[in-house]
Amino acid sequence: PDLSWVSDLLDNFGAFGKPVFLSEISVPNEPSEEAQAQWLRDVYNLAFGKPFVGAVSWHYIVDDPFLPGGGLFENDYTPRMAYQTLEDILKSWTTNGSGTTDAQGIVRFRGFAGEYQVSVSAAGYEAKIAETHVPAQGENSLTITLYSIVG
Repeated sequence: PDLSWVSDLLDNFGAFGKPVFLSEISVPNEPSEEAQAQWLRDVYNLAFGKPFVGAVSWHYIVDDPFLPGGGLFENDYTPRMAYQTLEDILKSWTTNGSGTTDAQGIVRFRGFAGEYQVSVSAAGYEAKIAETHVPAQGENSLTITLYSIVG
C-alpha cells in the first residue's frame, strides 16, 4: 500500500476528533523481507507521528492462506525481518535514563507517554521506587520524599 494514501486516510479519520486504531494491518514479504520490514517501519512511524492514532496492530503472527508471507514469523515461529524491525521500533520508543537533581531537588526529563518506574537514591537516605503515568501530550509531576537512615 502507498504510504501517502495511508497518511491521507488516517488524516480523514482523524478529522472526527476520535482516536483511530489501525487493526489488521499487514503486507506480504514479497518482493522481499526487506520491503515488508521497511513498510512496517514506515507505517508504524507514520502512525506514531499522528497524535490521534491510539494503536497499531499487525494482523498476522504467522502466515495465513489469505495473505501468504504476511506474518511476523515463519510457520515454525522463526522471526522474520519485520518482527526484528518492530522490536527495534518499540525499543526506540521506550524512555530510559538517569539524572541528578538540581539545587531544589528537581529532575526534569522528556519522554514518551506511558508507565514509568522511578528510582531515587542518595547517600544516607533510604532509596525509593515509585511508579507514575505520563499521559500522551501531557505533563506529569511526581514528588518523592527520601528519609534519612541515620539518626
